[in-house]
Amino acid sequence: MDAVRHLRAADPTSELGSVLRTLIAGATRELVALLPAEHPVADGLRIALRDRRPCGVGVRVVHDGGGTTPFPEPAIVRTVDRVPQAIVVVDRAVALLSPRAPWTPPTIVDGAAVVQACATAFAGMWAFSQESMDAAPVRDGDVLRALGGGSTDECAARELNISTRTYRRRVAELMAQLGASSRFQAGALAAGRGWVDGGRRPG
Repeated sequence: MDAVRHLRAADPTSELGSVLRTLIAGATRELVALLPAEHPVADGLRIALRDRRPCGVGVRVVHDGGGTTPFPEPAIVRTVDRVPQAIVVVDRAVALLSPRAPWTPPTIVDGAAVVQACATAFAGMWAFSQESMDAAPVRDGDVLRALGGGSTDECAARELNISTRTYRRRVAELMAQLGASSRFQAGALAAGRGWVDGGRRPG
């Protein structure tokens, strides 16, 4: 039988923070979330990620705007027009669900069928989402250092808290500005111009 846990209604927001920190601490591969604007789960996840930053765990968030505090690293954030309910899925093994409105204590489920449905819902919205300004801005020097470090595009993008698509686009733009025909040449030219170590940035 699927295990289901309902957070207590007496002080749901306090328990929610504790539960989110526990979920983050137990993540080993990925944490994905669908979050409506101004929802307690969205606010709670921002705080939990700040308090307990996951190491080596991919974090992706789709939300529909709202909130004045950005999601901290390593979250990659995208937006859509509307998210129907709050969903957090950890390692495709456990899910936290909460209706968009009215606010009611979330439910935690580890049944395979429900968790898979939540993961599928996230994947569908992620595919149609757009880059969010909620993500931290990326500096050209950071991109060039990642480029020179030999990391894969996926690893570099994750370190910079941006999507792989954004990283590749910025690399292409920098190569064009440098007049480079290869990434290796771009790194050499950028280093020679002092762009990598805090010198003049391309404008």
